[in-house]
Amino acid sequence: MRTVAILLSASTLALSNAAAAQTTPTTTSSGTETQATDPATTPDGDIVVTAQRRAENLRDVPIAITVVNGQSIRETGATQLADITQRAPSLNFTATPGVPNFAIRGVGTNSFDYGIESAVGIAVDDVNITLPRYVPLNSLADVERIEVLRGPQGLLFGKNTTAGLILIATTKPKLGVFGSSGRVQAGSRDQVQAQAVVNLPIGDTIALRVSGGYQYQKPSTQLVGPGRLNPVRRYFGTAKLLWEPTDRLSLYAIADYQNNTGVEAYSTIRKFGGNDPTPIPAAFRPFAPANFVFQQNTALGVVASPTNNKTAIGSTNVVRDERSFGAQLSASYDAGPLTVTSVTAYRDLNARANNDVDQTPVAFFDTNIANSQSHQLSEELRVTNNGRGFVDYTAGLYYFEQHIDAQILQAGTFGVFPASSAIRLSPVNGRRTSTIAPRAMPASRS
Repeated sequence: MRTVAILLSASTLALSNAAAAQTTPTTTSSGTETQATDPATTPDGDIVVTAQRRAENLRDVPIAITVVNGQSIRETGATQLADITQRAPSLNFTATPGVPNFAIRGVGTNSFDYGIESAVGIAVDDVNITLPRYVPLNSLADVERIEVLRGPQGLLFGKNTTAGLILIATTKPKLGVFGSSGRVQAGSRDQVQAQAVVNLPIGDTIALRVSGGYQYQKPSTQLVGPGRLNPVRRYFGTAKLLWEPTDRLSLYAIADYQNNTGVEAYSTIRKFGGNDPTPIPAAFRPFAPANFVFQQNTALGVVASPTNNKTAIGSTNVVRDERSFGAQLSASYDAGPLTVTSVTAYRDLNARANNDVDQTPVAFFDTNIANSQSHQLSEELRVTNNGRGFVDYTAGLYYFEQHIDAQILQAGTFGVFPASSAIRLSPVNGRRTSTIAPRAMPASRS
């Protein structure tokens, strides 16, 4: 499937100080409106956020928001974005194979369709990430803070924010400061995580910050049969360059790469539906006995059970391989009464996956391949007033373009032909249909 979306929009936000003061939720220990989980603070104790496209005191922001800072992330041992749910009670995360889903206040999107964007938006360093089936940041090692904004945020952050927004700010390079940090963790299932961050000053006006890491862990599920689950391996690296030639002008460039392979877990059979020990459709029973799946599972010692969380069966390798690259350039100029900001960003993603649908040791319905190539390009020009006056405003223009090319192939032989039989496919009018061959089943490209 190929889609292109080009958006050009302008938005203006005007709030008086008096109105903001009246509507700003009060921070409470129960966190019913605004929560700050060990947030970053100024020397005066103020909590600074950018939920309204400007640096503001949290008390002045009339948005339901939870803030988690980098120190809190490190202390809790969080390594991935999904781990933030422990610190943001309104945020939930679920993941079917290859399809991560976030929900805020119980509202989210659960779909396998490449063309459907999540109702929960994700923005990293002022850039909206909308690539399908993709969660940025393999590591939270160099994150300054994460803001979870509850409720629609379309005015300032555009589409795919109807349920809320996860706003991530990574740590900028620090001028005139040399510093480094590293961390190595080990855990169950041969888990190893290593990450490092280095900050290098280059003269008085330039600083470079480089971070990278590696993660490894065996799957929590054991696959019995000819198939195999590969362990999780993640490689990632980021380079950031900050140049501030004057007190008014700032240029900030970021480039990052990450590679994810392997599968953390796999679905197991808890129960067979109905009275029949296997839900084989009647149309397919000429090819297989009515209790086909039941027989194949029990033959290898795998019994469907509500407590079976460890063992599954497969006749083909379960594959997941995801590679992404991103680059952005931000420029900010302080013109006195207002600040002009430009953010240009590009990101691409190449992903492939295969799951054994039937979960039996034979080639019954064992092919479920999903390959996709996608990229996005965005440009934002934003103007905000400096200081706080009777009216505060943010105005801007935004351009966004996205391309998605996805291919999905599902096939099987219902156990009649051996797994080594070949598939031959012929493209017809943009769709792929199978020819008559021993291991052929209709396949489609969407």
